[in-house]
Amino acid sequence: MGSETEGYKLAWPGKTTPENTIIISSNLEDIVAAPTSEGNFAVTLDIDAGVNKIRATSIAPNGDQAQIEKTITYSTEEF
Repeated sequence: MGSETEGYKLAWPGKTTPENTIIISSNLEDIVAAPTSEGNFAVTLDIDAGVNKIRATSIAPNGDQAQIEKTITYSTEEF
């Protein structure tokens, strides 16, 4: 799963098994995504300035889960 920061938004695309349900959670919100028939999904999250914990959970129809967690830091400082 990849990610790209745009302002205070975070685009989070990914790929999973088509039958799975995806939950992407940030400091500010939780988004449920349904993959396409090919298993692709994409969400856009609101994020805070500073440190953001992002968790992606894939849940299979039988209840099995896979999860990854990333820390994304968004800075408003000019370098």
